Amino acid sequence: MKKLIFFIGIILISCGKNNAKSNDLNIEKTSLSRLNSKSQATYNLPEDVKSRIINEYPNKGNQEFIINSLIKLGTDWEFDGARVPRCILFLSKGNFGLFKENLKRASEDWRDVILYAEYDENDNQIYDFNKTFEENGL
Repeated sequence: MKKLIFFIGIILISCGKNNAKSNDLNIEKTSLSRLNSKSQATYNLPEDVKSRIINEYPNKGNQEFIINSLIKLGTDWEFDGARVPRCILFLSKGNFGLFKENLKRASEDWRDVILYAEYDENDNQIYDFNKTFEENGL
């Protein structure tokens, strides 16, 4: 009887190992499909952001770089809105060098550009870039 229980235990353990391997494979497949869907995800810039880029950056190469960079940032961080791109553009004031600095800052921690763009030195919110530039009076 002890031998029978021992063999049943071994069978159950090995079945558990096979299930664990199967579960690991399913987890890996799910992770890969999420990764692929994320890399295929797109982030769209609203019209007010595109207009701001065209109006403030006359160089077509810079415009293309800015648009592609903001789309990549939005896709990487999975942004739902255009708050961060608006903050970056507001802080950059049409200066391509400043844009690159603010883009780098946002890539490291996007909350920094929101803080610098929307709040004054006393931490009072003066803009809300969840809203368009026009809605902010800019």
